[in-house]
Amino acid sequence: MAVAFDSRPTVFGNLMVVTGTFANGDASVDLSPFLADIVMFQVMEEDTTARAVAVSFSGTTAYFTELGSGGGRFMAIGHRN
Repeated sequence: MAVAFDSRPTVFGNLMVVTGTFANGDASVDLSPFLADIVMFQVMEEDTTARAVAVSFSGTTAYFTELGSGGGRFMAIGHRN
């Protein structure tokens, strides 16, 4: 698992936007160091082929299906710790 978080999350009020990257084969991101809960999670794959990506989250962990072969980027919005 090679999840990397961008060094400067954006904060507005009690919400935080956390962005980062994931490697090929990753299927989850643990956001507990940043967020108390997740409001929205989005995955953008590096693969240029248009495919559906299933995304779900529970507590502070987001789960997704990585269908391409090159990893990609993610963005999460949630209530900050």
